[in-house]
Amino acid sequence: MLHAARCANGKLGKATGIEMKIELLSDIPVSCRPFRMNEKDKQEARETIKGLLEEGIIRESQSPYASPILFVLKKTGDRRMCVDYRPLNKLTRKEHYPLPLIEDLLNRLTGCSVFTSLDLASGYHQVPKAADSINKTAFVPPEGQYEYMRMPLGLCNAPAMF
Repeated sequence: MLHAARCANGKLGKATGIEMKIELLSDIPVSCRPFRMNEKDKQEARETIKGLLEEGIIRESQSPYASPILFVLKKTGDRRMCVDYRPLNKLTRKEHYPLPLIEDLLNRLTGCSVFTSLDLASGYHQVPKAADSINKTAFVPPEGQYEYMRMPLGLCNAPAMF
């Protein structure tokens, strides 16, 4: 099931002013065949893909790139559909984003008395991708081929971009 942060109009939010670009070290497309799945997993994949299509996060694809999908268990016991981008990540030029020292961040909180937390549900899916990078995130469930128009989980540069 797709859980997403919604705007007032009920649609998934979309960041502006940024795009995720995937730069590869090779022009040879990464193409892997789908992983074998039981019927329950296939049905769950169909439902997840249907939701992603309705949200405009993915579209059908004929890309020469193809990464397989699988399901992983979350801490809650729910299952999440993931794309195995490991072969693509090996060819991706890595972006480096230095993280601040946690001690410095904690020191900045000295004297503060009001704190909050943010729920970044579907945060990655709110970051658009550059047009020339869309075909590189193509994935192959047991039926069909699709590609992400927004930033997916599993790409090596996604955390730095986010």
